[in-house]
Amino acid sequence: MTTRTSLLFVPLLSLVFALGCGDDDGAAVDAGGERDASAPTDAGPGEDAGPDDDAGPDDDAGAGEDAGEGGCTRIEAGDWILSLADDVSIEYEADTMPQVEGANLRVLFERRVIGADVGTFTLGEGGIDGNFGDCSHCVYIAPEAGRGYFADRGTLTTREDPYGRQLDMTLEDVRLVEVMIDGLTRESTPIEGGACVELEDVTVQAGPFPPSGWACDDALYDDGEACHCECGAYDPDCDAAITECPPFDPSCEPTEALPIADCDAGDVCALDPTTGPIGAAQTRCTATCDWAGAEACEAGVCVYDIGSGEGDTCWEPGDRIAEARVGEPCDAGLAVQQVCDVQDGFAQGYCGPENQCRPLCTSDEDCPTAGETCRTFAFDGDLGYCGPEPVDG
Repeated sequence: MTTRTSLLFVPLLSLVFALGCGDDDGAAVDAGGERDASAPTDAGPGEDAGPDDDAGPDDDAGAGEDAGEGGCTRIEAGDWILSLADDVSIEYEADTMPQVEGANLRVLFERRVIGADVGTFTLGEGGIDGNFGDCSHCVYIAPEAGRGYFADRGTLTTREDPYGRQLDMTLEDVRLVEVMIDGLTRESTPIEGGACVELEDVTVQAGPFPPSGWACDDALYDDGEACHCECGAYDPDCDAAITECPPFDPSCEPTEALPIADCDAGDVCALDPTTGPIGAAQTRCTATCDWAGAEACEAGVCVYDIGSGEGDTCWEPGDRIAEARVGEPCDAGLAVQQVCDVQDGFAQGYCGPENQCRPLCTSDEDCPTAGETCRTFAFDGDLGYCGPEPVDG
């Protein structure tokens, strides 16, 4: 498993549901159609959507069915899928028996601290997960916008980081109560006398769930054994080695680079910016060269390392190579990280601001144009391009 350490705060989801804290006299769920039939059901947003949310049991939970403590409806979770994934949040969902107003049970993780999200977390009032407006571990059911069921008690235990697109968790003593949700803040308010649901204790081991575009066997994704470079979507096993951990991340551990499964000897696994923006680009096996040492590619153009850590790599003309010389416009519509001014098999320019081919540099003295400085590609590097100072906005 690869541990992600993004330090970002989570934007509010467009769908809003909340925690409410009810008493033990809550009513069992009545999902027999007495709610507004026009209201959307199970309207949770999601990239990587899985099977139809209504693919579970046909019979919704009705009043008095499978009644648990205090008249709450008792439900069991079925098969789990990944329903949402981005840089700072990930969500899994499962059908239930019986279903609650046609909606699935969902567990949303929102990253608010760095490090792996592994441990035992108390759900309900008084803790960090006491309200859907600011929870990090959010257990809920979403039958319609503005109203749902949110956990007011129980524990959630994770044994693997859920942000790695694998789910290894246990839910115990979980009760969800009916709540109303503020459409702007996502703050939850319990519905007085509202219904409630009790979840049978469940241990889940599901996944991995590769992102869309993954073309290899699911089991190869982030398997911790090898970098699968040409499987379409990016494999976290292709991450560079961590030789030194930042002091602000106590969960970080140094790692070694894994072997590359798909490439020829001497090749590296490089991000291909022609396949999408950074963060969504695919990888491919690429031959190497030595730009500074003037060791050319056997085929293609030698492109200097633009701060990726992959080293100097070989690219065919047309991939990311603009035909422009310094001072000329680069090819509009080509991928980001275009290079230009190819001379004797080596790229000598970079397509910078205003889509213009700009000369390379190692210091400000290499930039004769007034108002331009050497904009280095990496924080700790010295190679860059001559460009204007950034302007806010």
